[in-house]
Amino acid sequence: THARLALRVHPRHAPALQRQHVLLVDDVMTTGATLQAAAHVLLRAGAASVSAMVFARTPAPDTVQHEDSEAAEDME
Repeated sequence: THARLALRVHPRHAPALQRQHVLLVDDVMTTGATLQAAAHVLLRAGAASVSAMVFARTPAPDTVQHEDSEAAEDME
């Protein structure tokens, strides 16, 4: 993903991550791709585990009803 290409751990900070439990905090999660990419980078840099906390999540695309489908349901 694009996020995976953009994220990296600076070599100077990698030793501080060794065997650490890292908590990622995000305001809004849409697909989770950025959090997943960040977790991958941190684990590869030596973190023991990575958890994530988000304050809000957008609805999954398959759970969102569009106005057109709502209008069709109202006509039935």
